[in-house]
Amino acid sequence: VDDSARVVDQARNHGVRVAPGSIHAPGKAPGPFVRIDVDRAASVVHEGIERLARAWRARRPEPR
Repeated sequence: VDDSARVVDQARNHGVRVAPGSIHAPGKAPGPFVRIDVDRAASVVHEGIERLARAWRARRPEPR
């Protein structure tokens, strides 16, 4: 994944919010990372990770 923005959008479609890692990168350049907020109860974080995994498996191949 060259740009995590598509993963972020797909995650949102699965009911979990993550942010593109580029929000904290110098120059805000797109990259393959996401930011995950883990200041919730462990059960909520676990559910979010499960949803993120489903979003990852459901993603479409990136256009080349």
